[in-house]
Amino acid sequence: MTTFVTTSFYLGVLTGTIFYLYLIKQVRNKRKSRKRSPGSKVLFFPDKQIACKSHFSDESGCTSFPCHYSHSPTSLSFLFQLLCSARKSIDICVYIISCHDLIDILIKLNAMGVAIRLITDGEYEDVNNSWIWKLRSQGIIVRTDKTQYLMHHKFVIIDNKIVCSGSFNWTSDAITVNHEHLTIIRDYAVVTKYSSEFAKLWNYFKYQSIPSVTNTPENSPSRRIRSKRR
Repeated sequence: MTTFVTTSFYLGVLTGTIFYLYLIKQVRNKRKSRKRSPGSKVLFFPDKQIACKSHFSDESGCTSFPCHYSHSPTSLSFLFQLLCSARKSIDICVYIISCHDLIDILIKLNAMGVAIRLITDGEYEDVNNSWIWKLRSQGIIVRTDKTQYLMHHKFVIIDNKIVCSGSFNWTSDAITVNHEHLTIIRDYAVVTKYSSEFAKLWNYFKYQSIPSVTNTPENSPSRRIRSKRR
């Protein structure tokens, strides 16, 4: 009887130890998988070379020969591909937008049926290189902050699944000369918070965003930028 009890005791200890080691292994595997998973990525600017938009965003690729833009991966090329991965919607909330390549991608995606919404600061609405008039002329709804304060966010939500957020304005300087960053986030809880913020601002700026006559290709002279509080 004593031998049976002793044997059962050691078997119980051995089984418990094996199960404990199994749990530890599972936890370690989860941690490793999290490190390997593409849950987040950070893009840093400036890029050494400007990425070729056609090479990274067009199905036919680049048809220019020779091409004076980079066909090697850059931070901008990753952003091109990320935007082009959208299937349903892109919500953009950015202080300044003037990069022609990024604007062209938005117009292309809008024509393909991807719902595009843009919130930006009204300070640059009627300045030539803001290109807000071009987006509106293509049916993209743009809402602007016309208050005395800044709409200084810089984030984009793709298909309500991915967020790109950081210091990056959608300008040529941000790509080529400024020190900027964009963090790519695929965490559902974080994306939900950004979506809520976008929805709040989208409603808030609803009645401030009536397009002016200057938002057309023929009538977009530079106007004096009103002073905002900083």
